Amino acid sequence: MEKKFWEKFVFPPEKIYSIESHYDLLTQETTLYALGSYRESGKIYKSLDGGKEWKEIYTEPSKDTVLLSLALHPKNPNIVYAGTSSGVLIKSEDGGVTWSNKQALGKPIFSMRIDAVDFETIYFLLYENDIVVSRDGGKTLIEKSKTPVRKGEEKDISLESLSGKNTSSLAIDPRRSGVVYAGTEDGVYRSLDYAMTWNRLKVIESIKDFPVRSIAVSPFSSDEVIFGAAKIIYKTSNGGESWQTYQIDANATPGHIIFDPLKEGVLYVGLRSF
Repeated sequence: MEKKFWEKFVFPPEKIYSIESHYDLLTQETTLYALGSYRESGKIYKSLDGGKEWKEIYTEPSKDTVLLSLALHPKNPNIVYAGTSSGVLIKSEDGGVTWSNKQALGKPIFSMRIDAVDFETIYFLLYENDIVVSRDGGKTLIEKSKTPVRKGEEKDISLESLSGKNTSSLAIDPRRSGVVYAGTEDGVYRSLDYAMTWNRLKVIESIKDFPVRSIAVSPFSSDEVIFGAAKIIYKTSNGGESWQTYQIDANATPGHIIFDPLKEGVLYVGLRSF
């Protein structure tokens, strides 16, 4: 019998903007949440059976508002956050049955990441390169500040920095609290103090000509970091001291990188054109 490696979901939305999953080791069940657009309305969908069946759990009232980003609580799949193109952060604590406003950030919320240990800490990537942090589950925000920019290889850099350095990606260390990475047009930056100060990793200098579109940290080793730029995947196994490169044989850029949380050495890369 022919083995199937890929299976297409029957999914209602006409466009898909984000998808997040939670795998329960005890029940071996996968819960999925997805953002999409259907009949010009932004919607959130949920699946309890790994994507075979989907249920609509939220609809945006305005056709001008798009749901852009999604984040799940690492331990509790009933807690989910969603960010909109109008800068509104909403949250559900009951698996999408009810929703509440948490914050109006004022700019489109392109991406958000929940800290690996302190689940009340959320990092947001906003339009115009703002990185914003909440330490209380989205109730309040630490003062907004611009993407880190280069001012020296070894110096710590404040969140408050020059504008114009595009941040394309955000990632957290799955093993350490307060460690977050930002992929920019000037390389890769790392913060060890909940995004308060940043240090530029020693990436290969030629990468400065290409934005870092995606970045991920291994759940098995904090020293293993992978990012994508141009048509190349860069990998370090020693925290950025040296790098390996891998050519992507496609006319596209690595736009999304995910480590398999259960199988060491397995990596998933999504390609797109920018």
